Amino acid sequence: MRYQTDNNARLRFLREIATASFEAFRRGLNSDPVNLIRHLGTAAAGRHVQVYVEPAGQRAVAGLGLSGTAAAPQTGDYLMPVGVNTGANKLDACMRRSVRWRVRLSPDGAAQATAALTLANESPAYGLPRYIIGPFDDWFRPGQNEQFATLYVAGGYGFTRATLNGRTVGAEAQADFGGLALTQEVGVQARSKITLGYQLARPAAAERLGDNMALAVPPPCAVARGRR
Repeated sequence: MRYQTDNNARLRFLREIATASFEAFRRGLNSDPVNLIRHLGTAAAGRHVQVYVEPAGQRAVAGLGLSGTAAAPQTGDYLMPVGVNTGANKLDACMRRSVRWRVRLSPDGAAQATAALTLANESPAYGLPRYIIGPFDDWFRPGQNEQFATLYVAGGYGFTRATLNGRTVGAEAQADFGGLALTQEVGVQARSKITLGYQLARPAAAERLGDNMALAVPPPCAVARGRR
């Protein structure tokens, strides 16, 4: 709200924050480099710090775990929820997301998985400027969070059923980031929540190594019964 009518002032403020942060980093590097690097490593492990540099140095950044890549790994499982706000408001900070992911392995190495992505919109429907809670136009209501909600899973999974609050619906499935992207377009009203569900199958999810089962390298991503 502070800069809703002065975009140039907002940009100056953001530049000041970036400059001050970099200067604080330089001071710490000079005065206490060991402690700075230790905390930087902790932040990187939690993906709070991500770095992009010129292409020649990006491989080194990736090796340090700082690249922030969202691509699916070549081995193991993978799960990433992503929401793209299409309501032209500022309500993403009010959205609370939770994910439930359950995988059952069969003796032959196949997997049956269920995923549930719950979106809880804690935004009020009144009391804040239209710039914050909308609506952008008459298609939406104040406080409504309209978005493309995507759940990324590992390559090799195909989904057999999509649901919205337990009701079977259509969903879009496509290969992306080296995995399978499952997308529904949803609107979550103020002070309400919804749950998106998916049933998935992966025929070659694991291989037996002695007495144990280990996740195998996923095959090329295949879209199964994707619809919208």
